[in-house]
Amino acid sequence: MNVVDPAVLIMTSSIWLKPDVLAGIEPIARVMLSKTSTIPIVMFNSSDPIAAGLVKSLSHPGGNVTGVSMQWAELRPKHIELLREILPSLARVGHLHDTNVPASKLAEQITRQAAQNLGIAYVPFYATNRADLDRALAEMEERRPDALIYGGGSGLFFGLEQGIIEKTFSQHYGHELDRLRSKSGASSRRHK
Repeated sequence: MNVVDPAVLIMTSSIWLKPDVLAGIEPIARVMLSKTSTIPIVMFNSSDPIAAGLVKSLSHPGGNVTGVSMQWAELRPKHIELLREILPSLARVGHLHDTNVPASKLAEQITRQAAQNLGIAYVPFYATNRADLDRALAEMEERRPDALIYGGGSGLFFGLEQGIIEKTFSQHYGHELDRLRSKSGASSRRHK
């Protein structure tokens, strides 16, 4: 049985209409690029467009792709430092990876090293598809990290902050999230 990815079907249909420009997050931009080399593509939320094969370099992208690159991997040490500052008792940090994102390996190396430098245990979780994500969330419940980092150009995780990840984390750490939000002045969005 052939299964067609809906994103591929939508992109193929969109390209057939010959729009003036296409736009999408890194995984969608990769699909677009595989379908056209003439229609301009604007990528956003790309963690490493060079590793993803979208551009030749950041200063001279070449081809038909341009856009914004978020250098998530390089920000991970700062994220770990801020987490430790907010939560001084931080002993275990979870890191949810979308293994479809080319920069995922680099982000893992940098985050693991940053955590180790501060004496924090690094607990990785991996997902390639929705079934993997469900399994990773169940694993989080077992391993119970004190904090969780995710994102970085992931189509799989895109928009999940108010969804499944926060819901699962809130069920077990809701009191901590509320305490941290009140400390930072953010509003509470606990899910039932």
